[in-house]
Amino acid sequence: MAASPTARRAGRHVLQMVLRSVKRFLALVPVIRYDGMGPGAAGYPSKFDLQASLFIWVAVLPFLVVGAGAINPWAYLGLIPLLPAGAYFAARRSAAALNSEPLRRREWATRFAGMVKATPATVEGGAPKVRRSFYAIAVAVVLLGFGAALPWLVNGAFAGELSWLQPFASKWALVSWAGYAIMLVVSWMVGRAYGREGSDARQVEALWTAQVAKILDVSVSDFVAGSGALAWSRDQESLTVTVPVAARTRLKGIDLRCELIAPGWCVASAGYDIVELVRVENRPEVMLGRQAMAASDGLVVGVEDLPDSELRPHAASWALNPDIRVTVDRISFLAAEQGSQVVEWSEWKREAIIAKLSPRVVQVRGRLAELLNCAPHAIELSITMHPTAHRIETVSIMRAPSLGVDSEKRLTLWKNLIAAIPGGSNGWRIDDDAVTGRVVLTYGDRLALRPSVAMAEMLPESLDPEDWARLPLGVGPDGEIVSINLKAGPHTIVAGPTGSGKTVALLQIMASAVARGHQVVLIDPTKGGLDFLQIRRWTVAWATESLEAAQAAMEAIYAEVGRRKAILQKHGEVKWSDLSPEIRERENVYPVLIVIDEFGSLVLGEDVPKGLPKDSPYVVEAETKNAAKSIIRTLTGRIAREARFAGLHLALGIQRPDAAILGGELRSNLTSAVQLAPPGKPISREAMTMLIPGDAAAIASQTLADLDDGRSPGLAVVAADGGGVAGFRVAYAPAREIPVLLERLGAPIPARWTIAAPVAAPVFGVRKPKTGEPEIVDLGTVVVDFDFEAAEPVVTACPFSFDD
Repeated sequence: MAASPTARRAGRHVLQMVLRSVKRFLALVPVIRYDGMGPGAAGYPSKFDLQASLFIWVAVLPFLVVGAGAINPWAYLGLIPLLPAGAYFAARRSAAALNSEPLRRREWATRFAGMVKATPATVEGGAPKVRRSFYAIAVAVVLLGFGAALPWLVNGAFAGELSWLQPFASKWALVSWAGYAIMLVVSWMVGRAYGREGSDARQVEALWTAQVAKILDVSVSDFVAGSGALAWSRDQESLTVTVPVAARTRLKGIDLRCELIAPGWCVASAGYDIVELVRVENRPEVMLGRQAMAASDGLVVGVEDLPDSELRPHAASWALNPDIRVTVDRISFLAAEQGSQVVEWSEWKREAIIAKLSPRVVQVRGRLAELLNCAPHAIELSITMHPTAHRIETVSIMRAPSLGVDSEKRLTLWKNLIAAIPGGSNGWRIDDDAVTGRVVLTYGDRLALRPSVAMAEMLPESLDPEDWARLPLGVGPDGEIVSINLKAGPHTIVAGPTGSGKTVALLQIMASAVARGHQVVLIDPTKGGLDFLQIRRWTVAWATESLEAAQAAMEAIYAEVGRRKAILQKHGEVKWSDLSPEIRERENVYPVLIVIDEFGSLVLGEDVPKGLPKDSPYVVEAETKNAAKSIIRTLTGRIAREARFAGLHLALGIQRPDAAILGGELRSNLTSAVQLAPPGKPISREAMTMLIPGDAAAIASQTLADLDDGRSPGLAVVAADGGGVAGFRVAYAPAREIPVLLERLGAPIPARWTIAAPVAAPVFGVRKPKTGEPEIVDLGTVVVDFDFEAAEPVVTACPFSFDD
């Protein structure tokens, strides 16, 4: 009988269903080749395919095997290979399920959330273990239930057909299905974990494809159609991009686009068809650099970190767009928005170096830039703080515009800068190296001198001949005694205008010399020694009455140099201090201090009247005085040059050290210079420069200005070879107290030197004026002991130098 159309349609429908099931079963083959770590499958089945496939493997195949056992008992052994095969398949199928349907996790999370009364987000993110446990228990119950029912099926429903299986039904079937169920559940969970990673990887892949397409300035479709591909490194720290054809002409500006689109990455290399991206550190300064690029409107096209240093903390190099005109002000503004400052700027290199400077460095640098009238980035400096006092300890200026070689201008600049530094004062020390340009400003307490210093503080408790080389002058701002060191500088010049305290300083030097075993000589014919009468008893020579007495004293002093030279040669010593105490006492060899006050008036030549006969008394007197002055000046130069080894030391007092008074050679041998200043009246730059050479003159002027309180006398500064510059207050004692102090000290009254009449005129070849008739000249009372005996010939200059 022919089949009806309805039956035929039903038959075809059933056949189609069977064929469709077989086709779907066969479609599982490429899924088995699927790599769960990434989207590498050829295709993804639908949700129905997954459910049908799992049903076939979990339920249908075991029944087929059991049924086949009725025909052939060995078919039952087919369960054994099904155990590993099922575990492998379940893992792969679970991975494929998650990758084929990304929303499947959300769907199952929503369902399970309803069961446990939670939110899908909690289930997905906060309770994955609970969800997996629920799935595992549910599947295990189903599989173990089927395994438990299998003996009933064998022994009951199919007892007759499967009677030969009855010995195994109660034991082996249950064990086999239990093991199969456990392995299936475990593999299912592993598969889902792999699938989740694969799903995330695919989503990341899609995101990076879109980002890379933007970086390459093409659409996603053009990137995919143009065979663009991504290849990750093993450590996921770099990404190699195959550039599609459409993007190969758009690589210009790829660095900036990468900075903006992928902040944590940068372009390591960009070739014609390959671009490599590398991950960069997610440090704050890197992020700030990226922000600067984003905010620069294309001015900054690259940022490179530089090593940290004391001068440039958190430094970075900004590469600037060569096609855009850039000003340093614009770059400074961009850097300030990032909390940094420009420390170096090169317009022709199109590069700016920025660093995160401390607020104090910014403040000091800005103030110095104002003083120099330059941009702040032209200056580079560092600041060190005191570890506990919370104040600036040093300011080191490494780079600044050229300041020239004028030491006074440089010193004024640094003083003005110190005044702008928090805590700056006149006590700061300035170390300025004009050659290297490095300047170091070091903290110091504010300088202030005592209003007065007593001479008694400068004198030792008892006579101290061993300390002969140290002659105290006064007290500095730090409370320390300031002294002249005769070993370092054997001769001293004391300068100061009227009212500055020059005579007080000379008195202090003389008292210090007496207290330390010196033989003191005073030469002061200008004022007759009136300012020194209180110390007269302790001098060995007092040449204050006339110019002739001063000349005789200088000749006697120079003769003493020759006498001591002979003594040293006799005993084979180089300098007087090498002689033993016994020889010194026997030969009367002690240090000698020669004080010459008003040296300028003493040696400055007088005008010879013109138009008068040569034998005029006025002409003769002027020439005689000039001859004596010339002799005194010559002998002073020789003593300064030659007498150090003999222990003779000069102390010259002068109001203004003009070049006409002090020749270059004499000035160079006066190695210790003391400048006094009246209160509130600074010393001129010219006068200070004539007294103190080099950069020390500017320092001395500034020191006097810093220490001047405008009311206290005795302000002075000393500059000595190797001793730097020091300000101090000269020690003082009223005239009637000086003898009391020396007597209390036990200073002995020395024996006076015997000084012959001056005989230097014939020795030095000076022409003595001839007169028609001898003239009687009243010399008055002459204090100097003139025996008018023939003096010994004047010894010539020492042929070699004796230095300490």
